[in-house]
Amino acid sequence: MRIFRILFLCTGNAARSVMAAALLGAKLSQESIQNLDGGNLEVVNLVGLSGEGETKVVSGASEVSGEGEAGQVSKVSEAKVVSGVGEAGEAGRVSGEGEAGQVSKVSEVSEASRASKASEQRIVRIEISSAGMLVTEGLPTSPRVEKALNQYGLSARQHRGRQVRAEDVTSADLIVCFESLHIDYVKRNFPDDVGKAITLPQLCKSGFRFRDLVGGADDVLVDKSGAGSNADISGDFEVSDPDKGGDQEMKQCADEISELLDKIL
Repeated sequence: MRIFRILFLCTGNAARSVMAAALLGAKLSQESIQNLDGGNLEVVNLVGLSGEGETKVVSGASEVSGEGEAGQVSKVSEAKVVSGVGEAGEAGRVSGEGEAGQVSKVSEVSEASRASKASEQRIVRIEISSAGMLVTEGLPTSPRVEKALNQYGLSARQHRGRQVRAEDVTSADLIVCFESLHIDYVKRNFPDDVGKAITLPQLCKSGFRFRDLVGGADDVLVDKSGAGSNADISGDFEVSDPDKGGDQEMKQCADEISELLDKIL
């Protein structure tokens, strides 16, 4: 299983990064991303949201069975093996007798196991987290953020502000920022990792798609994102801070982030 870690970084970890993390987790769990040519995305949102800690599997393989709406990732291999032993295994056991029947059964189980391993190799675990560069630790989001997320059926009542830490940056595969000052912060404090930092509008222009991660290409980010190329970031490549506005400004920010995220699914 491949793990891809995405860190949303804004100023106070109270609005933009929280809404982006919530919206991305929801979008990756919807049917719109399920046609993945047999691959699977396991989405784990590490932000303090309703249903925190739950794991959802977005599957493009129709033969994978699970529990609940999306199923448990552990069921991927189990479903493959059971299908080989259940239907085909029973046939092998009926048609063969003694050692011949056992050989048939073992062969079918072996083939099912190989298919299971191939399927597991196409599972990508996406871990979503958020942090800020100037944070009052433990501060909850404002009611305006909650209202903006409610329109998408989401909630961030459990979220608490969190200052970005070195391990957040070093472990991330992609650091999605919202303004050039966020990238400048990464450059000053974590120069070795600035190549992973990019604003959300920049990322949309880069050609990066979460669907591509299922293909197993290790260089999908290096080749497509252009991360860190922030020399001439203009307002067109930023998402403005809605903190000083009212409910309408926060809603507009959430809508803007949602539209941008749609472009990288």
